Amino acid sequence: MLRFTVALCSIRKMALKLFRDEQLHSANLQGLSMAQKRKVIEKKFNHLGRNEMRVLRQRAREMHDNVVLAAGAGAGAGKGDFQPRHPKITAYELFFKEQSSNPSISSITSPRLREKRVFAIFQTLPEKTRKQLEERAEQLSQSGGQRKISPAVKVPKPKKEIQTKASKKAPTKRTAAKKKQKPSTYRAFVKEQMPLLKHLPPAERIKTIAKKWKAQKGEKKPTKRTGPSENKAAGKK
Repeated sequence: MLRFTVALCSIRKMALKLFRDEQLHSANLQGLSMAQKRKVIEKKFNHLGRNEMRVLRQRAREMHDNVVLAAGAGAGAGKGDFQPRHPKITAYELFFKEQSSNPSISSITSPRLREKRVFAIFQTLPEKTRKQLEERAEQLSQSGGQRKISPAVKVPKPKKEIQTKASKKAPTKRTAAKKKQKPSTYRAFVKEQMPLLKHLPPAERIKTIAKKWKAQKGEKKPTKRTGPSENKAAGKK
């Protein structure tokens, strides 16, 4: 007979029942008697915001419809054939239940702020995450919470943009060739001769170094080999 009495309850009473069931295990109500807990919970319920109340009413309306359908199915079938219909669980209800164990949510002492925070997160969920929640809620509703369902959906955290350092430009062929180029022997010669010619003016100094360089280059040139015809000519002379 309980299903008929529940079906006759108003949406507001069912919303209050949902809110009371969720708040009974709150850490703020520990140490209070059941009567005191009811008074505190009803007071908080009356001070809920529009969004929180709208969500609670939506959940209560869905539960009410499920109870009415279950009652109609039980009245049309035989007494022994009646199978209780499990209340449908919404995606938000499943999300709220899972997020209640989240430290960032459970640390909020105010139920109103907690509900507001969870509702705000739920509104920003991507479409893919919402579909996964709806599928899991449907599985849970059909199984009555007994069948194993897919794991909980993790709320995606906003990704932080990682600023990568600009990669150094690869050296061009020209710069690479300059780096590989050996130091000039003429420069080394000029550097070696400069201290020895300090007594000369700069212009004369450069000329003298150039003459020395040419003379040094001429000495290093290989002597021309004489061929056999030249040797014969030299012998005739």
